[in-house]
Amino acid sequence: MIKRSLAFITFDQLVSKNQIELRYKHLSSPNQQQSNALGLITARHKLIYEYWYNHVIKHFGFMLLVATIITHLSIGKINLPAVVMAGTLSYSVMYLFCYRFIFSFIVLPNVEMIKEEYEQSLSGEIKKCRKAQYSNFTLVLIDYVRNEISEMVPLLCDDRSASMLTELYGVDTGSMKKNLEVLFIKNKRKHFTERKKTEYKNRFNEAYDFSKSAGVCKV
Repeated sequence: MIKRSLAFITFDQLVSKNQIELRYKHLSSPNQQQSNALGLITARHKLIYEYWYNHVIKHFGFMLLVATIITHLSIGKINLPAVVMAGTLSYSVMYLFCYRFIFSFIVLPNVEMIKEEYEQSLSGEIKKCRKAQYSNFTLVLIDYVRNEISEMVPLLCDDRSASMLTELYGVDTGSMKKNLEVLFIKNKRKHFTERKKTEYKNRFNEAYDFSKSAGVCKV
């Protein structure tokens, strides 16, 4: 309690990089936001908002209250206009030489640094996921087989099916449409080179192995 009180009085609760990072991590967590990208943006704004409308107001309000109580105990009375005038003057001084200084040279640089680190980390995670994911044609084959076996609405070579695959796998609609064309339109495969045929054969093998491991194919 003593340490927390001292940190509050000295306005040290949101000036260290570790404190800002912990708060930033909480605000940008999936439980706090609908998506990671949105979370990163919102966390920055919320952290800045918390600094000015939470920490600054609480800190100055507490300091003004303490000063008012001490003045009352010293002279035995409180002059409200004088308190308002002294509070306004004090806040102006604190804003210029304390709050604004801490925000511009400590809080904001740390927030930007942490935001950049999280964006780089998120980008690395996305790249790893993309690397581990099957190729677009394999995804089309897997979904085609699954729909046929489960008697769901079959995939077609149209914009609707391409859009559905985009929503399911997060892959560009145009790319999905091209892979649907390769699967359904024979002329699209007519001029394949041997290397291209081998490549697509491997995609069929990937789809078969996945379906087999998922229990879709028994043989």
